[in-house]
Amino acid sequence: MMLLQKACGVVVMATLLTGHAASAQDSRLADQAVLKTIDALVSAMNKNDDRAIAALMTADAVMQDEIAPYRWLGPNAEAKWSHDDAQLIAKRGVTQSHSSRGVPTFVHRTATHAFATVPLVYTYMLGGRPQRETGLWTIVFAKSGPTWQITFLGFAKVSDTSDATWNGQ
Repeated sequence: MMLLQKACGVVVMATLLTGHAASAQDSRLADQAVLKTIDALVSAMNKNDDRAIAALMTADAVMQDEIAPYRWLGPNAEAKWSHDDAQLIAKRGVTQSHSSRGVPTFVHRTATHAFATVPLVYTYMLGGRPQRETGLWTIVFAKSGPTWQITFLGFAKVSDTSDATWNGQ
């Protein structure tokens, strides 16, 4: 009887551990799918490809950034945000802009939605001098078929080497 109990215990433990390992693997794969969308966003931003950025967004996406009016929502929110950002960049004379993401500080996901916070570094030239801005993206996703689309993209600046008049406010 004792041998049977031990054998059952081993089977139960093996089943639990295998299930845990499988769910951990599933979680990592899903997180990789979320990261794939983030990487596609960074790539599209670095190419100034507004169509590719828009393709990553849901129709009702909300954008939040450090430039006025600070929030864009409704149809074409991404296009309006891109337009306002491009105007400021042109006005200030920014060149050679480049974004890169860090390792996400937090990812939480359900079967249909995900939330991530991701460090972002934005480098550029301003008046012939290299500049560096750091911040944190907050991104909310909705599952659309096999892909994750962005429903909210928010940016919180942490530091910036450019002068305090950057936004001209």
